[in-house]
Amino acid sequence: MEYRQLMDASNAVMVAVASAMTNMGLNIPLIWTQIASAFQNEAKGLLGSLGLDIKGNDVQSIVESFKEEIKKSGAVQRCEILEVSEDRIKIDIGECIYSSATKIIRGDDVTKIPPCPMMAILYASLNEKLGKTCVVESALYRPELNASIFTVSLE
Repeated sequence: MEYRQLMDASNAVMVAVASAMTNMGLNIPLIWTQIASAFQNEAKGLLGSLGLDIKGNDVQSIVESFKEEIKKSGAVQRCEILEVSEDRIKIDIGECIYSSATKIIRGDDVTKIPPCPMMAILYASLNEKLGKTCVVESALYRPELNASIFTVSLE
């Protein structure tokens, strides 16, 4: 299989799983929490094989490490930190390997918050290292950049 075929297959699986979960009545915040939990536990070894080693001991350093590691992995082409504090993160993620899946899940609603594996990895890191719970307040889609700006509150 070629790279493009693998990406398409991976995106199709993501769309099917997200659709199945929402069809079962699960809401997006619960799906985010469960994806983050899986990245902290069952899927953690797979992240290690991708070379994702997110470090830090406060929100700022974890978010900066996430930005560098996720770009280095090739999972996203662009990741820009727009705002970071102990209780809020605003981050712009573009050209993600799952962008075609999130585009399908989002449909015509540019403000719909899709389940995002990249942001779930950040959530898992913040939860594991600091005990923080993340709540995704918004995910504004920017089609001209194939990017989403995520605003997340931390509790």
